[in-house]
Amino acid sequence: WGDERARVGNLLAMTTGLRGSEVVALQVGDIREDRVYVRHSWSKQDGLKGTKTGEERTVPLLREVRSELLAIAAASPHGQGDDQFIFLHVDPARPMRVDQLRKGLAKALEKAGISDWRDRGVCVHSWRHFYASRMADVLDERTMKLTGHKTAAVFEVYSSHRTERQLRE
Repeated sequence: WGDERARVGNLLAMTTGLRGSEVVALQVGDIREDRVYVRHSWSKQDGLKGTKTGEERTVPLLREVRSELLAIAAASPHGQGDDQFIFLHVDPARPMRVDQLRKGLAKALEKAGISDWRDRGVCVHSWRHFYASRMADVLDERTMKLTGHKTAAVFEVYSSHRTERQLRE
């Protein structure tokens, strides 16, 4: 990973199912000991706004990921107030672009020797599918609330990916 922010942002997306726009909109005040409050998203057109569904949600946060997020925040030249973005842009009023998460992931995949990632449809949003699939393996349909999906039908699209283990079984 050439960009530490892209690495940690992808790690956060993978372990929480956050959308890319929610990852970059994450602020210091959204991080707690064992959870993250998903309150915002970011778009070039609208700036900081509510989530896609218009509802806030709370998602479990792994200790290791929390540490990495706080380390990035601690390195901020703009301070660490609750409304400070974790994934910084040079302008403290804006977070880094979602596209930087995608570019970082693409470079990491290429470096790992996975050259067909485009053909396979791998992107930052793939982490939402990954997360929903893994959570559906161990939890019931209430998992849907963690991902911010409004209906079971939409959640099923995200969580229906079968793993090798399931295919063997």
